[in-house]
Amino acid sequence: MEKVPVDLVTGLLVYRAHKVVETCQEAFILRLFREKNKTGFIKAFTDSAESFTHGFCKAERVIKTLFVRNLYLWPRFQATILAFLEQEKRKINVVELHVPMTTEMQGIQTAMLDIIAACVRELRSMNAQLDVDEVTLETVISNSFDSIIRYQLEPVWHQLSEKSKLLVSDLKHLRKILRSVTCHDGVTFLNTVNALRTNERLFGQNVGWLFLDSADSLFVYSNRRVHSAAAAKKPKRSKKADENVAGGTNDRVELEEPPKWKALSDVLVEIEAQSGAGLAGQVLVCADDDRTCEQLREYLEDGARAVLTRLYNRTIATRHGKPLISLADGRKTMDGPRKSAKTHTGESSTTGTLTQIFKDKANPDDEGNDEKDKSNVDGSFCYYKVFSKPLIIIHPLHGASNPYSLMRVLYEVEPKYVILYDSDIMFIRQLEVFKATRPQCHLQLYFLLYADSTDEQCYLTTLRKEKEAFEMLIRNKATMVIPSNLDDW
Repeated sequence: MEKVPVDLVTGLLVYRAHKVVETCQEAFILRLFREKNKTGFIKAFTDSAESFTHGFCKAERVIKTLFVRNLYLWPRFQATILAFLEQEKRKINVVELHVPMTTEMQGIQTAMLDIIAACVRELRSMNAQLDVDEVTLETVISNSFDSIIRYQLEPVWHQLSEKSKLLVSDLKHLRKILRSVTCHDGVTFLNTVNALRTNERLFGQNVGWLFLDSADSLFVYSNRRVHSAAAAKKPKRSKKADENVAGGTNDRVELEEPPKWKALSDVLVEIEAQSGAGLAGQVLVCADDDRTCEQLREYLEDGARAVLTRLYNRTIATRHGKPLISLADGRKTMDGPRKSAKTHTGESSTTGTLTQIFKDKANPDDEGNDEKDKSNVDGSFCYYKVFSKPLIIIHPLHGASNPYSLMRVLYEVEPKYVILYDSDIMFIRQLEVFKATRPQCHLQLYFLLYADSTDEQCYLTTLRKEKEAFEMLIRNKATMVIPSNLDDW
């Protein structure tokens, strides 16, 4: 007995069409719909052109699974879209800030790239079936490496040697460590690196990169971001250097402030100045994940020194028995950008959902239900931090419990200023659409990038691959064959 009158359904809309394959639940639903309803429409959408570049005839197979006949491509470089988005009233004012990395960060990045390059060479030499044009150092540091290596090795995974499997696993971990160089502070990064040496399983099953000279440089430069010791002048392995990395008692603590924090401070000061000139508006700060958002929230409240001091005391000092740094001393040298925030906001900063935020702003005297409202805060909004003059909202780009929460924030708040703390091409495209549909709104984007970093290279690689994916789809569309009896399949 049919529970759904399929013949009465006008049509179906399919989101994320690139994930629809013949064996998935959506394909089964579409097949049942087309069997019972020959006149209803099916429209599918996707924003991932690069997904169609992997596999054999991926676009044709998806079209067949969706029971559609037409393929429409709308790349960013299409003449109509380019002319529309480049109109003066629909164009985003972009300020791109290239932040220089510290000497230690540059040394860590160089060491990490040497280690990853050595692992890639070893993996390619052991597996001749790998495409040498796809498995390169540039590809490894990009976001699409996991899908590329899975597509190439999954059919023969059971035939790979144990060392090859360990290399693939190590590359995954090394990519995360390389990413954390630009995303996390020096204390967090040192804890991550120290975990490599203390992990007995990783140390025992290591394929050899842990004993390279570049690995020694990685440990020493990581230690320099937190400690300053005379024994760590040269990035070479020594007994004294090992003691420094392990948290020796002779190191002098000098906590390195991430350069992006200072850049964020300067941007907020500039926005504050514009707010005083009559251009007040909401500020949306977008960072990579929840941890970064929480750290930025603490930085805006207490300053860099206090944040790093608390983190150092909770981790390195506690684990290695080193003396704690006084938080009072940290506050004396606090250099956060929002020292004046509490001056003109008092303790009125709140944390909650958008509905609660604007309700509180509309009813500032209603303080009785504060605790009740905060107990119902959705996890995806837990890092909303609100200051007045201007209103600042911090939100993660990835990892939120609701994948559409960021777009919800964007359309509900309608910020005048967006600070992109970490690069994300998908969010930039969403910002372009948001501005194009609201030409009357002022929108200024501050884009923070580390100069000459893997973060910048990854962003440029993503742009290039997006363009190449659309060009390949355009060529495939010209020769694509659609069966005439598609509805009967």
